[in-house]
Amino acid sequence: MTNSQRSNPGVFASVAATDADGQTVTHTISAGTLVAGLTLETNGTLSGTATEVANDTTYTFTVSATDGTNTNTRQFTATVLKPITVTYDVIAGGGGNAVDQGGNREAGSGAGGWLEGSFDATAATTYSVTVGGGGSGRSQGSSSSISGSGLTTIQSTGGGSGGNRDGVGGNNGGSGGGGWYTSAYGTGISGQGNDGSGAGGSNNWSGGGGGGKGSAGSVNNTKGVGGSGYTSSINGGTYCVGGDGDRYSGHNADSNAGANTGGGGSGAGNGGSGRVHVKLLTSTYSSQSGGSVSTSGDYTIIQYTGNGSFTTAS
Repeated sequence: MTNSQRSNPGVFASVAATDADGQTVTHTISAGTLVAGLTLETNGTLSGTATEVANDTTYTFTVSATDGTNTNTRQFTATVLKPITVTYDVIAGGGGNAVDQGGNREAGSGAGGWLEGSFDATAATTYSVTVGGGGSGRSQGSSSSISGSGLTTIQSTGGGSGGNRDGVGGNNGGSGGGGWYTSAYGTGISGQGNDGSGAGGSNNWSGGGGGGKGSAGSVNNTKGVGGSGYTSSINGGTYCVGGDGDRYSGHNADSNAGANTGGGGSGAGNGGSGRVHVKLLTSTYSSQSGGSVSTSGDYTIIQYTGNGSFTTAS
């Protein structure tokens, strides 16, 4: 017997002997180990909830059935399957600052927020994936998410846009946008990204850099420096680099972040769109829509650069 309800182990079965004379039969465990969390009732019912296991675990036990005079025994095996664990990266779109104000004077925008972790999924369930776009025209990037029945939605926040010489400061977001001159920089969300940076260096007209997933923004005598990116444990790629800012003169950082990098726009550049990665044991994976599928050892990896979904095995 096998418990196939990985995310919700429950009653396995009943083991019942009958007596030709109609006498009451009593059942007991006479050898081996019953599944942890289950109880064998005297009438042969196996009841209770199997204790969750870290790895698929097989139990072997013997049931004795007696009417007080005659006794029969039978050996059983039962396997408790470990939960379906889904590991994820949820990367939001980076902020943009595409409002060029006559030259090298725009602060860098923040990278998109990045959430990483894992959750126990439900068997035979479809989960939806949303990938956020990058910001443009001085706007925050859009959020990315994983959602589904029984799951608290996992949603990362888009990066904040950078400040400009008109006194508008950097906006908050997954990572904060950089400030310009005397304007404040934006703050990031703990666990998703970092703060931007204000002006500094020997020329205080430098624009601050946007925050990244790996570090806060900073500034030197040439430009605002975007915060560093972060490396995915699922696919080894580096994403969510904060955008660079411009100096008042002598340096123009204007450039768009790459598509699906979650990066912040540099200077008057647009933010990069986000992405989502999921990884689960191939034996617990059923199908998907959207995304690109690959395998690594016992695991299936799905990388989404647009919206999609995936379904777990039954």
